[in-house]
Amino acid sequence: MRAREVILLLFIIAAGVTVHEIQHGNLPIFWDFEEGILWNAEEFSFEETLTVEPPFPTDLAVQNAHGRVDVQGAETDRITITLTKRIYRKNEADARAVSDRLRAVLRKDPGRVFLSTTRDEIKKRRNFETDFQIVCPARMAVTVDNSYGDVMAVGLGALSVDNPHGTVSASDVSGPVSVINGYQDVELLRCGADVSIDSRHSKITVREVQGKLHLIQRYGSIQFEKITGEVEIDAPHTDITGLDSPSALKIANSYEPIRLTNSGPVRIEADHSDFEAENIRGNCEVRDSYGRIRLTDVEGSLLIDGRSLSVTGQKLRGADIQITSSYESVDLKEFSGRTTIRLSHADLALTPTLLSGPIDVQAEYTGIHFYWPKGERYPLEARSRGGRVNWNLDAPSQTEGNGTFILRAFADAVGKPEVKLATTYEDIVIEE
Repeated sequence: MRAREVILLLFIIAAGVTVHEIQHGNLPIFWDFEEGILWNAEEFSFEETLTVEPPFPTDLAVQNAHGRVDVQGAETDRITITLTKRIYRKNEADARAVSDRLRAVLRKDPGRVFLSTTRDEIKKRRNFETDFQIVCPARMAVTVDNSYGDVMAVGLGALSVDNPHGTVSASDVSGPVSVINGYQDVELLRCGADVSIDSRHSKITVREVQGKLHLIQRYGSIQFEKITGEVEIDAPHTDITGLDSPSALKIANSYEPIRLTNSGPVRIEADHSDFEAENIRGNCEVRDSYGRIRLTDVEGSLLIDGRSLSVTGQKLRGADIQITSSYESVDLKEFSGRTTIRLSHADLALTPTLLSGPIDVQAEYTGIHFYWPKGERYPLEARSRGGRVNWNLDAPSQTEGNGTFILRAFADAVGKPEVKLATTYEDIVIEE
């Protein structure tokens, strides 16, 4: 297919999609199929108000399209609804005729109050938007099904929102919150129970949740803070920042950084993601590739497994440290506990505190620089095939040659944690 034929095909497809969206009122232009584009259309606004007197169910369902939904819980025993109709026409008479047909529809079912509009009854010229402003009892559980507009909720008993093309903002909801949206921001503050969000191409901000947090996101950013329950995030291509969340965190990500401060136990599944964490209280498990890992103040066991991972760690106080990587340097300072490192084609620097467990390094094509705890005695065996071991301590040692350079020291320190260092074709340097 030649280039001009491809261009023509793309134009036909785009034109078909555009016509379909215009027919269904999904494009923000003023169009009439009899009169063409309404270049001189104006916005005309009309309001109507409804009141629902008690008794009524504690569930409220709102169905809207192309407009804003604002729901506020208050100390009241009734539901007050204001519908604002914004209609785009050439003159007020035409707009008023549409307004007379465009009304709020209210129905009481046994389990809920249902609110919608007569939008679907108007088949042509849907160049209008409908905004709902609702004041209801604070105990109510509200469900909003909206599109192409913002949703705001304050002070409710529970909230569920499906809003594929609009922002969602909610605060002070005492019960669970569920949000589905895309392409616009989500902000949730002070939620008293579990929170679930499924979004795309958006910025998600969640603060102060008294429950669990479950997030699904693609191509956006996430900021969460002060989550008391477990946090689970599945968010490839998403920048993630977490703060002051003491329960377990499970995060899956790719190609964007993850930053955590003051968190509980952490489990990271990533690809091409940088990971930075400070003040982790609990075990930390990271499986990644082609990223940089920086850890400070981890009080729990540490597992890092991947390839081409640069690892920097300081103040690591877990019972067990396991690191597997390649082609990028590893630098650990102020660490203790059983330490096992598998590394190739990189540089390794180790500065332990007083050893509470053995250290076992098995490396290939890796230079090792080991900073010995001053004045301490631990059984040591260091060997390098094709390289040398440089012993810079003022203490006796024994060496062997014949292709593999082997150095042993402090063999009489029976019962102390052992240090075993092994590499190939690079040197091992040991100094205080």
